[in-house]
Amino acid sequence: MSSATDDYNKARKGDNASFGKWIDYKLPSFGRLAFQLGVPVRELPEFQRFCLLQFQKELHQIEEDQAEVRLSQLMLGQLSQHKSQVESSEETNVLGFKEDNDLHRELQNLEKEQRIAIVFIHFHHYSLTATSLVIEKTEQQIEELITVGMKTIQEKLNLNQAQLKQRFSMLEKSYHRFIPPLPLEQEVPNSLEQEVSESSGSSPVPQPIRKKASFRLGAAFLF
Repeated sequence: MSSATDDYNKARKGDNASFGKWIDYKLPSFGRLAFQLGVPVRELPEFQRFCLLQFQKELHQIEEDQAEVRLSQLMLGQLSQHKSQVESSEETNVLGFKEDNDLHRELQNLEKEQRIAIVFIHFHHYSLTATSLVIEKTEQQIEELITVGMKTIQEKLNLNQAQLKQRFSMLEKSYHRFIPPLPLEQEVPNSLEQEVSESSGSSPVPQPIRKKASFRLGAAFLF
């Protein structure tokens, strides 16, 4: 049994430290996914925290091989309710290169389902089958969403097919260099249910997060 599997099994039984170890490895990718799907950098800490609180509430009934899909489903569910308080003009240079920021912006301008399909397939390398579990579309529908979305971006940026492919490759590298902020560290709520229910109100402005050698989510999140 791998260390990650052992941590996950212990976490399902209520071991907070093990949950922290298991999720630590996934946090950078999880934060990047939220950013790629349209959550502004400034709002990533609170957004991630809420999604992970929901996931932890269900943890006891989720097998490890279903965990990543369920995390993605929870994120998409929260995304549909998320109302950004940050103007897009505030994030014009997040990725460092104008070409990458322009492409990221056009990705955000797509219809939501097109954006979701492209992000999971192109930047997180999900299979069509896995993506269909996350967004509840057939594989053919997902392919159609990607085709239409990519064509829209190509026309908006006036690129040929080879240029579009190169720009997506460059954007993927910039995404990998992007280090998303960690979920907010704040006082442990009296109960998980209270935290989730109250989070539907206006979100506080995230405070800077102290740098640590290892961020232990379990210590900050759990009851």
